[in-house]
Parts: sequence; C-alpha cells; structure tokens
Amino acid sequence: MPNEDTINVDGSSGGKDSGIHWGGGGNGGGNGSNSSGANLSSTPEAQKPAAYGVPAVIGVYDGMWGFTLFTKTTLQEAMQAALTRLEQGAVAAAPLAGRLLGATIGALIPSEIAKDDPRMMATAHLVNSLPFDKVSTTPPAALPTQKATVVHTRIADIVDEDGKQHIAVVKSKNMPMSVPVVDAKPTKRAGVYTAGVVPGKPDLHVKVDTGKAPAVSQSQSKGIQKEQGPSRFPGFTSGQSTHEAVVRFPDGKSPPIYISVTEVSTPDQVKKRQEEEKRRTLAWALNNPVDAAAKEDKDAGDELNRAQGDIVKAQERINKAVQAIPLRKSELDDSNKRVENAKKFVQETLKYAHDQSHPGHRVFQQAGYQLGLAQEDAKKRQTAYDASLKEKVDAEKALSVAVESRKQKEQKKKASEQKLADEKKKPRIGAKDYGHDYHPVPKTDEIKGLGDLTKGAPKTPKQNGGGKRPRWYGDKKSKIYEWDSQHGELEGYRASDGSHLGAFDPASGKQVKGPDPKRNIKKYL
Repeated sequence: MPNEDTINVDGSSGGKDSGIHWGGGGNGGGNGSNSSGANLSSTPEAQKPAAYGVPAVIGVYDGMWGFTLFTKTTLQEAMQAALTRLEQGAVAAAPLAGRLLGATIGALIPSEIAKDDPRMMATAHLVNSLPFDKVSTTPPAALPTQKATVVHTRIADIVDEDGKQHIAVVKSKNMPMSVPVVDAKPTKRAGVYTAGVVPGKPDLHVKVDTGKAPAVSQSQSKGIQKEQGPSRFPGFTSGQSTHEAVVRFPDGKSPPIYISVTEVSTPDQVKKRQEEEKRRTLAWALNNPVDAAAKEDKDAGDELNRAQGDIVKAQERINKAVQAIPLRKSELDDSNKRVENAKKFVQETLKYAHDQSHPGHRVFQQAGYQLGLAQEDAKKRQTAYDASLKEKVDAEKALSVAVESRKQKEQKKKASEQKLADEKKKPRIGAKDYGHDYHPVPKTDEIKGLGDLTKGAPKTPKQNGGGKRPRWYGDKKSKIYEWDSQHGELEGYRASDGSHLGAFDPASGKQVKGPDPKRNIKKYL
C-alpha cells in the first residue's frame, strides 16, 4: 500500500453491514489486526472508532495507523463544557496579552494506555477531531485558496506541575492561530482519500462515517483520565508534541474536519518540558513585569474564588449533617424501642422455652428471632447515628480549614494587587538590568519544526542598537527567520516583501504570535 494518509468517506454503515465489527474498543493486535478481527494492513482505519471531541489512542502497526470518525455524533460533554468555560473566561482580557486560554479535558497516564501491548506504547498517539466550524470562522468555500487557515480554537497538549501531560482545548480571541490546510486526495480504492497530517510519521488512515456510531466510539480510552480544568493560560510550550491540520475534501463530498494528533510523552520528556516551561515563564516574567504581575493577580483572584467556593461547600455539608442528625436519632430511638418490646415479649414467652411439646415453644422461638432482627437493626441505626455526628464534626473541621485558607488567599490577593500597582508605577528596565542575560542564539540544528534552515548573514539591526539579529532562510529561501533574544522566539518574515509572518517557538516550530502588519524588514532584505 502506498505511504499516504487515508481518509474514507462512507455513509453506509447506518443500515448495512460495513464489514467491520467493533470489539471492545481494543487498541489493536500484534499481528496486524485489532480485537474485532479486522485486518489493519488492509483497513488501518479500523484500529479505533472515534467521535467528535473524544480523545482516542492509536498506534503504528506495520507502518499503518488510523481511526474511523463517526461525524453524526453530538459533540461530547467534556469538550463542549471546555468550550463553554473558555467562552466565559474573558479570553480577550487575559493578563498574557496576545496569548491564549486553555481548559484541560484529560490527563495522560502512559502506563495505563497499553499495558499489554509494548508496540502500541512505543508509537502511542492521541487523536482528537472537531467539526471545522467549531474551530474557525473561515467559510469552507475559502479553504481551496489557502495553504493554512486562521483558527480560534485548537486541541493541544500541555504539561502541568503535577508532572503529567494533559490534553487541553486552547482558544484565543485576540491572537491569530494558524493551522495547515491539506487536501484529501482520491486513491485507487473507491471512497478512500489520502492526506498528510503528521510530518515524518507513517500513514494516518481515517474513515469519515456518517452512519450510526457504535457506543465504544464515544467511550474514554484507557490511560486518559477525564478532567474539567478551569480556564487558564496553557503555558509557553502548549502544543509542543501536537500536530494538526484542517482536511478538505474534493467536490464537497464531506465537510472539512479539524484533526489534532498528540504524541504521548514519556515521564522524562514531560520533566524536561516542565523545566523548559519554567525557564520560559521566568524569562517572560523578567521581560514583562507588568503582565507577569497581572497574571499573578488574576491567579490569586481565581484562588480566592475557589477558597470562597470551598467555604460554601463546607457550610452546605454542615447544614446537611445538622439536618441528618435528628433524623438518624429518631430512627435509632424507634429501633431501640422495638428492641425493648421484643425483649419483653421474650420474657413473657420464656416459660415455654424448655417445653418443646407446648404450642407456646414455637412462639418463644419466634420471639427470640424477632429480638435478634431488632437488635441487628438497632446496631445499624447506632452506626448511622454515630456517622452523622462524625460527619458534622468533619464538616466543621473542613469549614475551619476553608476559612483559614480564604484568609491566606485574601492576603495573597492583596499582595498581588499591591505588586501590580507597584509594577505599573516603576520605570521600565530591561532584563539585563535585573542581572539576567537575554536568550542565547540557538544552533541551526537545535531549531525544530520549521524545515531545513540555512544560516544567513545578519542584516536587521537589533532594537537596542547592539549589533544585528541572527538570520536563517527557510522554505527554499522564501521565508526569513530572525532571532528575538528578548523573548527567545524566531520572528518570521516573507522574503519577497519583508512582511511579518508571526513569531515561532524554536523548539517546535509552532506559531506563538500572529503577524504584525506594522513590522517589516523590506529595507534589510
């Protein structure tokens, strides 16, 4: 089979047998077939059924991988909730001006993804998909004229202080984000298309199915822990292990779809990325003290709000406990009364205890049996009553902790407000004045994700007048990249007219800032 990403557009599975019978959502088999028995060498798209907004784990088998996307399913709850949180998160007012907000929807647990399949773990990736109109306002009809399109929403991986890799929905209202647009090309197989999504990786085979989806397509894959993270800045390395594309189909045979593919990182990779995130955050804070103080103030405000929410929850817990105590006490009292009555009846029938021939002996036995039941019930009622008393004590302790936490958060918020006010009053000074150097110039082979680069002669003067910016040429010398030592980013320009293309992360090639129409290096070409 040719080495190409395969996309199959098929709407027949709603009423007919598609020939692929889904098993328990297995991740594939070691002999080129999955748990359902489908041959992944001829139908690699059978590896995993998926739905919009549901992360699915896929891996490479014999140079093949893929999934089937059921497009008639509704957007999954976790994804829709994340989009709503971001929409309500005042993205435009985020302290990190021109940056992003993100909300996590899942945490990756590599050890659980493919315990019984080492080959899967070695090539494991997480694939997510969304309808194109959920990520962009660009009319689908405009896509054939573009090699990339602007989006307002992406699905990307981030790393957190918990030492885990997370999948997040990332959104921006004031920073253009660009995603490649790729054509779905016909193959020799009827209804099958090819498209390149992940550079340097084997085929990604995708079947777009408009039929009825199996339930397993909407279930969470193993190794992905569901989350509903709050909206926040996703970090400077967000999307570092993620590739994405908007796939368009010829002749309008299917609406365009957004696909995001994330490589599952090892613990060591996550640790290194955490270190990079800390370094870049510190560098950003040193160069942007007002914005850093504003972010700190916002974070403090969010913590204070959560602390207040904890108080409300603790108070509600106390109220429930207070209401439960008299009910449990009443139930215990009634049960104890039944025990006393049962004991009296046993005493009344005790005279028949040793006369087995008398009819009263059976009455005595029944009285003893009823006493045992009453005592068991009283024991349960006592346990429930004791638990209600303990719950009240525990709830009061939780309230005390929450109140103390709120006091600390209030102090932190006041301090952050004062720090922000002080920073706004300070005369601005550069990072060197703080005793820190600017970002060192990377070596050409250290720059990733921008294709083959050629070192060029510096021509553009630095803003501080201290020499000229290091320069590289890319994309057959049609693009120019220059080193921004203050922010540790590569500024991209069009070689034909010097127009600005945006700023790019040197570690991944991901765009981190949109084009600035005011910037131009035409006179330094």
